[in-house]
Amino acid sequence: MKKYLFLLMAIAVFAGCEKSPSSPKFGERKDIVLTKSQKEVFSNSNTFAFNLLKEIYPRDTQQEIFISPLSMSSALSMLSNGASGETFNEIAIALGYENSSVEDINSAYKAIIAGLREVDNSSVFAISNGLWLNSGIGFSVLPTFASALEDKYDAPAESMDFGLKETLDRINGWAAENTNQMIPKIFDRLDSDWAFILANALYFKGVWTEKFPKSGTKPMPFHSLGGKDVTKDFMRADLSCKLGYSTELTAQMCELPFGNKAFVFDILLPDENTDFDAFVAGLDAEKWNSAISGLSPREGLPVTVPKMDLDFTAEKDVLIPALNSLGIVSAFDEKSADFSSLSNVAVFIDNVIQKTKFRMDEDGAEAAAVTAIIGMVTSVGDYFIADRPFVYAIREISTNTILF
Repeated sequence: MKKYLFLLMAIAVFAGCEKSPSSPKFGERKDIVLTKSQKEVFSNSNTFAFNLLKEIYPRDTQQEIFISPLSMSSALSMLSNGASGETFNEIAIALGYENSSVEDINSAYKAIIAGLREVDNSSVFAISNGLWLNSGIGFSVLPTFASALEDKYDAPAESMDFGLKETLDRINGWAAENTNQMIPKIFDRLDSDWAFILANALYFKGVWTEKFPKSGTKPMPFHSLGGKDVTKDFMRADLSCKLGYSTELTAQMCELPFGNKAFVFDILLPDENTDFDAFVAGLDAEKWNSAISGLSPREGLPVTVPKMDLDFTAEKDVLIPALNSLGIVSAFDEKSADFSSLSNVAVFIDNVIQKTKFRMDEDGAEAAAVTAIIGMVTSVGDYFIADRPFVYAIREISTNTILF
């Protein structure tokens, strides 16, 4: 059976759903206000989101894919403070920041971090950043890099020995604490050769503006790719929400609000018998925004969606090729990586990991993500490793005569 995306999940319309209970009262929405330069930074954020999805989707063999573009872009934005030259340009272009300075990027993230925490007092949004340096190999970063991450991303550097279990426990404990225990650990072990770990953690919990009645939840078949039906618990209610149809995507879109409607859950449902691989490949920010603009309010709309509880992990075998395809290449190359604004010691990126968790039920939804970027010190000078077939000879130097 082929994999399917649970984020782009099924919505069905049923007659006779129970009326949703009356909605609780929520506070006023506080829209996030950004300056012109800050808006420029985030103008292409959804472009990066869909580009990342389209690169991960065909590479991953898991059945349920759930990624956090914001967690990934936050981690890469922190890393960009240490990048220079072509390495910085590649990161900036991939994220859509090619017209922004690193100062603009930092200012925008500081504003968005503060704003997302305050837009809805009935929802919980938490974002945390961390930087750990391996004292076991004496690794340190430049003061300018350390101060930028602490001042703009609230990520003070911690120097710890990566060879000690207490360091592993500290970093995994940070992940658990900042995701409300949804992601209890990032690493099973730390490599004592790693130079640094830079990480972002996101946590969201929202209650539906109108909850689904638990009495309306019933088992139903979910029609997965490959023609196989999987039985899942589906929630049903008559809701005040938004609905639309995109002729460009040949898909329905439904918008279900949380709390005071600052946060919403968007569901994009392609027409039946759609080639889902081609559908995902055709997604982009422009089509997404067009679909959103075509939404219209509906009252008492019968909505049926599955309850969800999933974990997802993407590691270097998926993420590094995906980021390479988005143009971030030199950062992962030991010889061409330029992180001269990060440390006096030459480093490159050895690994990128993202772990996510998502739950959705009758009351609302809860989501968490941790993205970790691992750096290593480059080998000193050129190197030679004969780990593949080779030609060899015994030669006399003065005449260059080959003996064997």
